[in-house]
Amino acid sequence: MKTNYCIVHGTFGDPKDHWFNWLKEELEKSGAKCIAPKFKTEAGINNYEIRKEILTDYVNSGDINENTIFIGHSSGPVVVAKFLIEENTKAKGIISVSGFNYAYGPFEDYNKINSDFFISDEDLRKIIDYTEFVHCYYSDNDPYLKLEDLEKFANLTKAEISFIKGAGHFNTDTGYTTFPDLLSTINKGSEIL
Repeated sequence: MKTNYCIVHGTFGDPKDHWFNWLKEELEKSGAKCIAPKFKTEAGINNYEIRKEILTDYVNSGDINENTIFIGHSSGPVVVAKFLIEENTKAKGIISVSGFNYAYGPFEDYNKINSDFFISDEDLRKIIDYTEFVHCYYSDNDPYLKLEDLEKFANLTKAEISFIKGAGHFNTDTGYTTFPDLLSTINKGSEIL
């Protein structure tokens, strides 16, 4: 079965933000199937449950399966990890961009919502039983997350690492409306992943 992709945006994000839509279009140009769910984020409710329900619908339809590579940004990777582990679902891999777990930034509204997504370090380590690989992108000057939190996520998931100096949160603020390096990593396939 052919590899397919699922782009998972972060808290208060949108599938058309930053480099997400560009990457989806590039993957589809090469003939790959790529989905990019839109998750609404609301104060005062369990936002993980919303994401779980949407991801479960994609599993039930066959759009997410053991050949899916998830590409998650910010809180997206831990949502994917929690989902795969708790729902006992296998995937080909996870590419994490500024992914974190149990890390808090400068914005309380984000922190409150993100706390729905966190899992124990012990559980996060189990992701290697549900994926063939994890690959983490992170930078030294993320304005929302400490370098040690980004590194901890990569270490717990036993990830391959792509460290890019000065890339911030890999978002529009730091010029990331495209992400050729990430596309190159995907295209190299088994050579890196």
